[in-house]
Amino acid sequence: MEGEVLEVRQSKSRPEQGLVKVGTNSLNQDGGFVQISVGNVVVPRRSASSGEPQHDISQRSEA
Repeated sequence: MEGEVLEVRQSKSRPEQGLVKVGTNSLNQDGGFVQISVGNVVVPRRSASSGEPQHDISQRSEA
């Protein structure tokens, strides 16, 4: 399996979150592609000064 980050950007509607586009390739024993996928992952952003997440997502209420 191979993976790579294709794109990283800030969410326009939720600035405390970011979006990461990742690509993964599954290979068979001969090195041929079996599955290729691209997906988006929503992640909390760190503040620029502290390196810590901007918000504690463990206290987020479920809607």
